[in-house]
Amino acid sequence: MDCLPASAAGLLGRARILQSKGDSEGALESVHQGLAAQPGSAVASELQILEMQLLWERNQPDQALMQAQKWLQQPSSSRSDEVRRFAASLSLHATGCSAALPYLQAIQNPMTIDLVQQADCTENKLMKRQLLEKALQINNDPSVQDAILSRLGLH
Repeated sequence: MDCLPASAAGLLGRARILQSKGDSEGALESVHQGLAAQPGSAVASELQILEMQLLWERNQPDQALMQAQKWLQQPSSSRSDEVRRFAASLSLHATGCSAALPYLQAIQNPMTIDLVQQADCTENKLMKRQLLEKALQINNDPSVQDAILSRLGLH
């Protein structure tokens, strides 16, 4: 007989272990059990983020995006940019730039890829140039810098 966790935090840990073993169905079940245990806000947030990832892994991008949108209605947290990035990626692949742009623009601490994607989705040439120049400033990888310079028409 297995001794399974009963607390939301324990179920979160179990879900992560199952995910790492490739058992997304079991992991998702543990996530749902953890959410049903009425966890505190920090554990609930982590369970919800893991649920999004598992839905994506199970080839359910529409459900994953719905969960991301639901999560983003909560007050901002240290994981907000990560979830915005995830929602932008799902939106970009599902319906294109018009759906992804609001998520990309809301990212508080953008990474190079966020700025490049935002530039790709921006019609305004001046704004596109500014985004690519900012991406160039924050990236030190020569091959990425070459790609950005090429987009700027400077390479």
